[in-house]
Amino acid sequence: MKFDPAILTRHLEAAAIEQVGEELQRQGYSVETGDHAEPGRTHPDLVAKRGEELVVYEIKVGGSPSRGMAQAARYARDRGAKFELIVVRPPKAVHAEVDGIERILEDALGDPLAPELAALSVRTRVNHVADVEINRVEVSGSDISVEGSGVVSATLTADAGSLDIATVALPFTFSLHLDRDRKVQPDSEFHVDTSSWYEDQGDGAA
Repeated sequence: MKFDPAILTRHLEAAAIEQVGEELQRQGYSVETGDHAEPGRTHPDLVAKRGEELVVYEIKVGGSPSRGMAQAARYARDRGAKFELIVVRPPKAVHAEVDGIERILEDALGDPLAPELAALSVRTRVNHVADVEINRVEVSGSDISVEGSGVVSATLTADAGSLDIATVALPFTFSLHLDRDRKVQPDSEFHVDTSSWYEDQGDGAA
């Protein structure tokens, strides 16, 4: 029997929401979950509160549309909360790791700044890279090729970089080429999905 991808996506999202919610409760947070049965929902997947700290979580299954991400980011910004995007991916047959890949990607996306990120504000700063998933690793002589995806957190600023506008979490894909010293080569490629940010700005203008 072939499973319907839409059904699998819903179950993966629900499982991730439950797991993250339980982990947050163990850390002392009170947790509220959104109503996914409500059409056009505006409540994010999870809202966690501990003291004065408020964190908004949105769960996205890798490869699925960015449904709800713009609304969740706006929900967080309106309440002065931190926004976290968690990407869930189905188990794969291939499991590979590259030591220090998060830092390598942070540096590569920030210097020079990826064009998609540079277009978001007067001066965009890359904060960190998380949820890195490696799909393919190929070693040829002293060269290493790595393909995969991840989530980049960045701060957007205005007024020549003196005023923070927002912090965003955006999914991206990469095709990374490294030399023997693990330095990023010029033919590496990065594609950052900024659609949720522009959707949010459009919603706000409506």
